[in-house]
Amino acid sequence: MLHKTISEISSANAGAAGVLRRLKIDLCDEGERRLRDVLGERAIDAAVVLEDLQATQGSARDDAPTTPEALIPFILETYHAVHRRELPELYKLARKVEAVHASHEAAPVGLADFLAALLGELEDHMSKEEQVLFPTLLAGGGGCAPFAMRRMRMEHEGHERHLEELSARTNAFLPPEDACGTWRALYAGCAKLHEDLRAHIALENEVLFPMFE
Repeated sequence: MLHKTISEISSANAGAAGVLRRLKIDLCDEGERRLRDVLGERAIDAAVVLEDLQATQGSARDDAPTTPEALIPFILETYHAVHRRELPELYKLARKVEAVHASHEAAPVGLADFLAALLGELEDHMSKEEQVLFPTLLAGGGGCAPFAMRRMRMEHEGHERHLEELSARTNAFLPPEDACGTWRALYAGCAKLHEDLRAHIALENEVLFPMFE
């Protein structure tokens, strides 16, 4: 990874933007430079940075556990924690792209506000799962569980519509040819969010909930 450019790293790994931001590495100004060169100039420990970058890549999506006791913690770690970590970074990137490229005909005007609203809705949704639904399911799935699962399915439908809008707002996650590193990182992150949230929804709708329905 050290031989790759900053732009290549941020485009391949949506979570990398947050790590690079903490190191004060600018995706626009230093996007075409190799990571090893930037770290070397600043005397930053490459091993620590690589560990941080690898930690943002998330877990495999095809090895979900098959029992509620293991599946629910898997969902919390693989999706809830990742959404909370990555969405605020996407919001910051969107704000920067909208400000710097306001005059560009393809500028994603309004994307930052859209992401902020999506984060708010997701936080409310995930909190309800964490505080009410998941504890109820782990206790056997009685009581309000059937109603709560129906409610979550309805909210999932709303999230699916938001994902369609996210794709539309980002030209199906394809930045213009003259896009800077920040813009490319933003769209790569939005594509990952789209993939992650769809997988998150499918895992609950098609695997977790049917265990109790």
